[in-house]
Amino acid sequence: MNLIKYSTLKLRRQHGFSLIELMVSLTIGLVVILFVTSLYIGSKSSSRLQDDNTRMQEDGRAAMSLIGNNIKQAWFGEPRGYSLFGVVSDFQGRGLIACDNGFAAPTNFANDGCAAGADGQPGLQLSYKVNSASNLTLGIGTDCNGQAVPADASGVAVVINRFYLVKKTGEAPSLYCAGNGNVIPQPVLQNVENVVFTYGIDENNDAYSSPDFFTTSAATALTKSPASPGFPATGFPAFKKVITVGVCMQLVSTNLVTQGDQTYTDCNGVVQKGTDHKFRLILQNTFVMRNNSATTVRDVEPRT
Repeated sequence: MNLIKYSTLKLRRQHGFSLIELMVSLTIGLVVILFVTSLYIGSKSSSRLQDDNTRMQEDGRAAMSLIGNNIKQAWFGEPRGYSLFGVVSDFQGRGLIACDNGFAAPTNFANDGCAAGADGQPGLQLSYKVNSASNLTLGIGTDCNGQAVPADASGVAVVINRFYLVKKTGEAPSLYCAGNGNVIPQPVLQNVENVVFTYGIDENNDAYSSPDFFTTSAATALTKSPASPGFPATGFPAFKKVITVGVCMQLVSTNLVTQGDQTYTDCNGVVQKGTDHKFRLILQNTFVMRNNSATTVRDVEPRT
């Protein structure tokens, strides 16, 4: 009798899970799997966003530095005398040409006209004297693409660099630079949705040579700073009153890296919402045209 009771108790202790217990276990397991998967996907997405942001920051700052160095060197030439209009240098060209809709012929440096239309993609040309003894390794006497710029008949070598946006079918616009050392333009920065240049003009022409009027329109800047009669023998070329140039670039990621909508303020100060899951980065800086400004302005460059 005791043996029978023992066997019955042993059988009762060896029973398996019930259906409810199995369902509860499966549910808990699925919840854990979903949590881990969500955590992994979120971590992967965050990593991709960080990678794209870092890459855009590095490439954007390199492009900003290139443009900024050209702005700071614009109009440079060795002094060779003085006139009623100030210092006369061996650079007698136009240090700055700005176009609201790009250039009519970007690679034809004999044509400095602006393109017609209203595509809203600006162009900026910057010129200055360089060392006629070029060094491709050190970048001395070269244009924005690292090509040597030959000297003219008087022995003066002048770099002419043009920055503008190019949009190809199915691609985001890219920032290009064409230099007169080699007329084949090269991309400086890809995936640039928009560029805005802000021109700071010394409208009242005071002794401090500091900007007191700002505009993002090249046409307005030209109206405020026209060429004076007699240039280049005497007088001033157009845009000579431009003291600072602000540069703002809106970059967009190649990959879909944002999980939700991104709210950002564009280069025109307008709040936008990106719904395509691409990340937008706004980079901006202001550079002083050192050969147009007074010493007090050159000492400190404003940043925004």
